[in-house]
Amino acid sequence: MKILTAILILILALYTVTRKKPLEAIFGRTILSMVAVLLYVISAAPDVALAEALLGVVLSTFVYITLFRRMGKIRVGVVPVHSLFEKLGNTYRGLEYELVSSYARQNGYEIEITEYTDQKELISSFVEGQVDMICGAVTRKMCPDHTDCYEILQTKFAILPDRRTVDLLTFKEYILKQSIRETVVFSQEIDEYVISIEKKTDLSLKFKDFYEAAKNSGKLELLRKKYVGD
Repeated sequence: MKILTAILILILALYTVTRKKPLEAIFGRTILSMVAVLLYVISAAPDVALAEALLGVVLSTFVYITLFRRMGKIRVGVVPVHSLFEKLGNTYRGLEYELVSSYARQNGYEIEITEYTDQKELISSFVEGQVDMICGAVTRKMCPDHTDCYEILQTKFAILPDRRTVDLLTFKEYILKQSIRETVVFSQEIDEYVISIEKKTDLSLKFKDFYEAAKNSGKLELLRKKYVGD
């Protein structure tokens, strides 16, 4: 019985350290402690079993869950824009939203979305550490040097009558809302819409793998066709 319990502890330990999702690792760690309690009981060490039950099962699980609830959240800053990251009623949709939400589900995270009215305010909040990731009408040239930028879609720019330059999807949004009636000039400049994350963080490294997998599997291209077309 002792040998079987010890083998089970080893299996649970391997399961725990190989989990990619934090909740699965916490679950494995809790079950491992419960089996350890059983082993101490079998070994006639009730005092050690009681200590393991209180510290290993109850206290450790509580601490891990508490930390996970604080750390298992991605703070996403966004300037909403048609087809990339837009709000419809109480829900969001768009190419970037689907990528971010899919990444969060795959890795056991929650998403906390904060909307901003313009890119300067968004990037300022990102630099100050108020958000972990920025999306929406953000292009590569807008991003700070210390970020990793994941290209989502190419964009041209429209020069509005008031001399403002806006990206193509923002321009289309203006047209849909009939905010622009005058003739505009299109710039020859081309840039990329991006999702930006601070370099060399755990989030950036994991998202890079996810992004590359989405590109290589064709998922990114399917999302582009779904929301933007050919």
